[in-house]
Amino acid sequence: VGRVRMTDFPDARPRNYYLDGYEAACDVLKWKHRPEALICSNDQFAIGVMQACHRHHVRVPEEMAVVGFGNLEVSPYLEVPLTTIDTRPQPGEARVILELLRKMMNGGSLLPEERLVRLPQPLVIRESCGVRYRRPDLPIPATDLAAGIRE
Repeated sequence: VGRVRMTDFPDARPRNYYLDGYEAACDVLKWKHRPEALICSNDQFAIGVMQACHRHHVRVPEEMAVVGFGNLEVSPYLEVPLTTIDTRPQPGEARVILELLRKMMNGGSLLPEERLVRLPQPLVIRESCGVRYRRPDLPIPATDLAAGIRE
């Protein structure tokens, strides 16, 4: 029996989302009519996009807004802090899910409104979308957010 290598299964290799984002953005930046914004499937991809923009002298967010998904710990500390959707568990989410599981395991049936559980995934607004930004540990007041959108 021979050894199995990762190269035997090309789809099983870990993705390099940074490189994928960089390469995709390099292609997009060649377009005659560039989009004003790119919304990326994850923060790693968005960081690759921002790196490609930097290398091609496209200013983020002035010429290209970028939004990620996932809220990596590094996202607020990039040269241009990354706007992202926070997919990390929020306080109380686990409790709600566990209560529903316990109910089902004890033979109970779920009410119609319990069958769909919506988990909030807040938008974390930072500079990469074009809104002025403060320190990563301070939320942006709604008045500043509105002012940043109008500018």
